[in-house]
Amino acid sequence: MTELATPVGAGAQAPRAFAVTGQRAVAWACTVVAGVAAVWAGSLLGWWWSPFACGLVVGFAARPLRCRRRSAIAAAALIALAGWGLPLLWRVLDGEPVGAAARTAAALAGLPPAPVLVVSATMLTAVFQSLAGAWLGWALGVNRPPADQGESNAQADQDGSTAPGDPSEA
Repeated sequence: MTELATPVGAGAQAPRAFAVTGQRAVAWACTVVAGVAAVWAGSLLGWWWSPFACGLVVGFAARPLRCRRRSAIAAAALIALAGWGLPLLWRVLDGEPVGAAARTAAALAGLPPAPVLVVSATMLTAVFQSLAGAWLGWALGVNRPPADQGESNAQADQDGSTAPGDPSEA
């Protein structure tokens, strides 16, 4: 009986944080659900800035967790859309006059009485807040080196030698 093994250099990959794709997907799904709940609760309390705060938390946590910037931005945008969109949808399904309120807001702003325009502007405002928060959180987040680079630097510190590709070698 022969075993099919992959040689060490042919296709073997170094372990990474969240190496299993399913774990990363579950982590991001939990983040999005928690963010949507936080934005929804903030909208019920009248906290119009809650998408910015959730975007800030997502952006700040993304770098230490070694998540990609585009994943953090996508999660922040999804949190804002769902966090403000679901309460509006809930109110529409409950029979509240959301369209009438949007028409009144449009008239007060000097816009045509189009509820779609007001709701779209509301959703766009939430997305912009969330993206601004995610960008600021990403900029302020702690930048951790990759696992393999950190190990080579720790080894170099112990040995007193330089890591491969270190500019001090030249």
